[in-house]
Amino acid sequence: MPRQSSRPTQALSHVAAGGASGRPKHRRPRAGPGLLFSDTRGLSTVEYVMLLSLIVVVGFGAWRRLGRTIEGDARRAEMVVARVSGGGLP
Repeated sequence: MPRQSSRPTQALSHVAAGGASGRPKHRRPRAGPGLLFSDTRGLSTVEYVMLLSLIVVVGFGAWRRLGRTIEGDARRAEMVVARVSGGGLP
């Protein structure tokens, strides 16, 4: 004769843990100094915001550098044209 398990099935354990609704009850986190470091809710959102901020800062720096390079090239081209034409621009 097969032996019956004394452990409740998973469906029954959820009902026992969550009451009649069948859903497990959510426990509130304990208050204390370790709570700040143990609570990881919303962590991925913070990581995405930090990554987006880094991309914005790097993009802003690259845009400024590109602008300075173009400005310098334009000034050098202006000097070459002025030298070739024998005078300044009107």
